[in-house]
Amino acid sequence: MPSTRPHAHLTTRHLARTDGRMRSLSLFLSVLLFGSFSSHRLHAQQTSETKTTVKTKRWRASILRKRSPTPQRPSPSKRRLRWLPTMGCSPTWPCQTTKPQPTKYTLEQLLLLAYRSNPMIAGAQARLEAMKAQKDEALWAGWWPQMQVIGLIAPTPPARGNAVNSDTPIPQSYGWFDQYGVMTRFELSMIWPVYTFGKISLYQKAADSGVRIGQANVEVERDKLALLLKKAYYGLLAANDGLTLIDDMEEYIEQAKKRVKEKTDQLKIQVYAAELSAERIKAETGRELARSALARLTGISNSETLQLQAEELPEPATKLLSLKEYQEHSKRHRPELQLLQHALDAKRSLLEVQRRAWTPDFFLMGFFRGAYTSNATDQFSPFAYDPFNFLDGGLLLGVRINLDFPVQIARTRKVEAEFNEFQSQERLAHLGISLQVEQHYRESFAAQRTVAILDKSRKAANQWLSKVMISYTSGLVETREITEALGAFAKSRSGYIQALLQYHNAASELSRSVGVDINRLKSTTSSAPATRGGSIAAP
Repeated sequence: MPSTRPHAHLTTRHLARTDGRMRSLSLFLSVLLFGSFSSHRLHAQQTSETKTTVKTKRWRASILRKRSPTPQRPSPSKRRLRWLPTMGCSPTWPCQTTKPQPTKYTLEQLLLLAYRSNPMIAGAQARLEAMKAQKDEALWAGWWPQMQVIGLIAPTPPARGNAVNSDTPIPQSYGWFDQYGVMTRFELSMIWPVYTFGKISLYQKAADSGVRIGQANVEVERDKLALLLKKAYYGLLAANDGLTLIDDMEEYIEQAKKRVKEKTDQLKIQVYAAELSAERIKAETGRELARSALARLTGISNSETLQLQAEELPEPATKLLSLKEYQEHSKRHRPELQLLQHALDAKRSLLEVQRRAWTPDFFLMGFFRGAYTSNATDQFSPFAYDPFNFLDGGLLLGVRINLDFPVQIARTRKVEAEFNEFQSQERLAHLGISLQVEQHYRESFAAQRTVAILDKSRKAANQWLSKVMISYTSGLVETREITEALGAFAKSRSGYIQALLQYHNAASELSRSVGVDINRLKSTTSSAPATRGGSIAAP
């Protein structure tokens, strides 16, 4: 029975044609994937499909022409590689693209990034390179002679004759421009120190101390950068903890809203909700500022993608050593003290150089020079002075002695005064650093005790709030007790977070004062060496 739908025969024919085309297309793809695109196999495939319509064959040929726009078709292996990336991608089976997950950084990773890209470290490294160049200059000054070459070329008036008889009058010959010639002259000179009574060696020693000063300065900048980064890191964790506390408080307030019936109690709950919204704005602002600071310190381009592996502030797990042990560690590891010690060594070497300024300097001196003038008569007599045509050279041993004794004595007094000033600064630095270590030690110790006390308060407030909420459901307590429990819970939690932040900041300051990471320090009775500071201030 014929179909009653309009154009049913066209639809059936279209489906049959589409089915044939899909079979042909699948055959064509299999040929491309397995690299068997030879003519005999294609002929075999065409003969095997004797029932394929002429239109289908033409359509398949047009597909082949579109796939191969150039007369020279690529090899089967290249066609396979070209189609491999698109395998499995179709309207039925779409390609699955995996979005890259953002990197979660630890404190150690952030410190490494900061050390590599921060301009504070780059500036200190540049100063260190300058001091290394000065050291090389002092080294080569004792082994490489000072040499220079001077070359001249100029027009000259005629100069004919000799010292006794000459037909060139002066100054009339200066106006004979048609007889002007060219004079060329060169001179090579060399000075090589032979013995200076140790002054060059002392200069080299001072330059070596300068390199050590540069290295200590790099460590100073690293410690400063580490302290800034740690404060931003722990500030970001504290902001995250604060937002978590606000989320918990909002959840408790939502539960309270469902249970409170009186209008006055509802208004109290609204006041708490508004205060929480204001605190959320402050916490989010602090979080973004801390994240931005971390991004700028570490060189991360997009601060929004910066995430931390730690989710909350860690509890203090380091047992502090004694104050005396920290002070002893600061004397050995504080980079500022090392910098002052190397500066004292350099100034001591320069003082000794100045004290030997009156001693003679023995040196070798050599020269090689010559001149040629096109319009001057060459003089062959050794007693005739001839600056126009000559060629000579020589090597000689020389000595130089400074006889300005009053000036040298004054300079020696000046260098001695500067050396004494450096010694006073070193003693003052020892006193100041010892006091600084004590200050940060006592702050860390007090913050650690405060964290332990507020931890108990936090746990008690949490239990109090849980019992009040359960009792309120049973109708055993009033709304006032809920608000009091909520206030105590928020106060204890926020106080605990602040105490943790203060502890980590104080521990970071203590690590900066000691010069090493306090978490990696052991008692002075232990033989384990301490590592340089800047890694972590708290576990």
